[in-house]
Amino acid sequence: MEREQVKRFIAVSTGTAADPGDDFDLKIWLPAAIIKFAMPSAYEDMIGLARAIRISSLDWTMVRAAVLKNRHAAEQLNVGLYGHAKHSLTVAREDLAKFMFDQIANHDFVRRAPGISTRQ
Repeated sequence: MEREQVKRFIAVSTGTAADPGDDFDLKIWLPAAIIKFAMPSAYEDMIGLARAIRISSLDWTMVRAAVLKNRHAAEQLNVGLYGHAKHSLTVAREDLAKFMFDQIANHDFVRRAPGISTRQ
């Protein structure tokens, strides 16, 4: 990407790819622990991808989502680091796509990995 002079990178990830600014959130920690135990190679792939993104020189944002749902966009979302913002375990694919698109012009989460979920 650097060779092609890409400056901005917005990726979708999971709660498994912890952000250094996260605090403990059982709803996120427990599924990550299960994945780490039950699917270690998938877990390592997720962690490796997050590590590669973090060490890049790009203006990256990793949008972390848990369970994606096929439903209409919500009126409001929970957005923020785990343990700081209250999160549910689901988000509509429509909400995820819109949030990621909005990050092109929004620089609030550059070099950060916010969680996104439906406000309940």
